[in-house]
Amino acid sequence: MKRNKKLLTIGAVFAFILMSVAVFAAQQATNATLTFSGIHIVKNQSSSSPQGFIDISLRNIETPGISFCFEYDKRYIQLSDADTNQPIAVPTGAEDHDHKYFKQNTDAFPINSFVDDNNIFNPDPVHPMVIGAANLDRSCVIMTFIPRSDYMVNSEYIEYKNVDGDSVSYDQPVILANKTQDGVSFGQISFNVVDPVGLARLSEDELKDVVK
Repeated sequence: MKRNKKLLTIGAVFAFILMSVAVFAAQQATNATLTFSGIHIVKNQSSSSPQGFIDISLRNIETPGISFCFEYDKRYIQLSDADTNQPIAVPTGAEDHDHKYFKQNTDAFPINSFVDDNNIFNPDPVHPMVIGAANLDRSCVIMTFIPRSDYMVNSEYIEYKNVDGDSVSYDQPVILANKTQDGVSFGQISFNVVDPVGLARLSEDELKDVVK
């Protein structure tokens, strides 16, 4: 990646990384991949700092769930509210469970597609319905996506398959991340870019360590 001031302009996209993904799958897929596809820089009118969105996609697998953890370098970026770009703030030692930094891809996964921290169906959730926690002291985020089984989610990327249990059969929801070559996007993580100049000066290899 060339070090160039154009990377600071609104609409810039920084190349980031491909990551292996931990999945609890009914079938093995050695090439299952979780992708953090760059950071797209935009201007948020509610914030004086640039806002960056990193897309999270899964491909090459059919699975009943996905869980992953990533770390970020808070010298350059901080988790932020997807709507306002205000940095996420919690008391020292506490974790964030509101997930305001996550903007769900509702075209692929409508609201209430996934089990939330309380496993409660909410017809009008204030925050995205996923399982996860953000530790701001350690600059790391854990996220888990499990399709709901208590009602039928209307998504082309979730399919209900009959499974024989110990005593009865039941419908097991699975995520279809193998329908296309590009897989499916769960949504985006929002970051407040606290040091856009420093971020733009990083080499391609150094950028890989900003989110890992």
